[in-house]
Amino acid sequence: MHLSRPNFIHEVELPKAYRLINHGPTVLVSSAHDGRQNVTAAAWNMGLDFTPAKVCVVIDKSTLTRALVERSGEFVLSVPARKIAKQTLQVGGASVCKINKFDAFGIDTFAANRVAAHLVAGCVGWLERKVINEPHNQLPMIFSSAR
Repeated sequence: MHLSRPNFIHEVELPKAYRLINHGPTVLVSSAHDGRQNVTAAAWNMGLDFTPAKVCVVIDKSTLTRALVERSGEFVLSVPARKIAKQTLQVGGASVCKINKFDAFGIDTFAANRVAAHLVAGCVGWLERKVINEPHNQLPMIFSSAR
């Protein structure tokens, strides 16, 4: 049976096609160190191991989030619900050098139990993480284990 092309299908530019095959959810990465806080969106994240539980998230090394994670040795992954999809997109495209993302986009947070970074409200789950140092890894990746 041949169906008509649905009107909700849109072509994607080839340089952006990787987004179609990314198997995990976009997460919010919150970080804190020495009185500074930040949040960003990260589409490249995955579970690595079960025991101990490990995850990998790609964070560009030129960002404030990456700097705060490296300095503090910890961070939070928040899995956003649909109701904060707009803020998730906004924090992924904004530079903290120009604005406070939490205030600018109305992102509510609450304290974590084990790390300084805050948990983002409106999410379906949170992972408080500590960094596993991987000195040979120069890519923009942070590996972590359960905290």
